[in-house]
Amino acid sequence: MNEHVIDYLNNQLAKADVLLLHARHDLSEEEGTHRYLLDYRIKPLLNDAIDAIEIDVPNIAISRIKYVLKLMGK
Repeated sequence: MNEHVIDYLNNQLAKADVLLLHARHDLSEEEGTHRYLLDYRIKPLLNDAIDAIEIDVPNIAISRIKYVLKLMGK
């Protein structure tokens, strides 16, 4: 193979590695955001809804569930 072609292909592979690294970083940030939403927003709201059902306050349960669904729709 031509040396220029090999250099070009190596350069393209290096660029692809950088793009892949950035994509992995973006995914890990998004995963962290999802984990935060689940742990600190959605789980407490669903636990409140379960408690409301257990003490027979369905309107609170429904409002909590609707809010969770709204959060998930964003």
